[in-house]
Amino acid sequence: MRSMLQKIKDLFVTPPYQKWFKNGHENLSNRNYQAAIKAFDLSISIHPIYEAYNNRAAAHFYLKNYQKAIQDYNAAISLEPDTLEAYLGLAVAHTKSKNYPEALKTYNQVIIFNSYHPIALTNRGYVYLQLENYTQALKDFNRAIDLDPYNAIAYSNRGNVYYQLKQIDKARRDWRKASNMGFGEADALLLKYSS
Repeated sequence: MRSMLQKIKDLFVTPPYQKWFKNGHENLSNRNYQAAIKAFDLSISIHPIYEAYNNRAAAHFYLKNYQKAIQDYNAAISLEPDTLEAYLGLAVAHTKSKNYPEALKTYNQVIIFNSYHPIALTNRGYVYLQLENYTQALKDFNRAIDLDPYNAIAYSNRGNVYYQLKQIDKARRDWRKASNMGFGEADALLLKYSS
């Protein structure tokens, strides 16, 4: 039987996995991704928790190690299957690795969680654009813009859809809106396709 003094001491002593997790979180916040990964590795080796996998996945993602990010997002989801954040990270990692069918499947899961998520709708619209499914891409971009009228990325990408559909005036109008919101890619598109 532990003494009362030991019980009190235990309340004020941080377990080692939490120390490593905190260290990883600080390194992630400071964009020291390699150090963050090492700290999360140690935290996970002691006590695997959702947050450590999710944060380590983010560090891998920022280092463009998309396959490792995907593995960690999947591990996070296996620990807490009802979390939106890990699904969104997983979908973006699939998008960045150009695995569009898996990205689409995962964005669909995100939108099941929250059908009013403008980022998920914008990103899924981008995947539909890459898959040349312009009808679905337009639906997603329109919905994302309805939810967030200052979504410059949705405007720019909707302009890309209109361009593919040979609706050049609509494309330019959307690119101009995105450009006015400070989205640099839209500036480049306006310059390239101005007449």
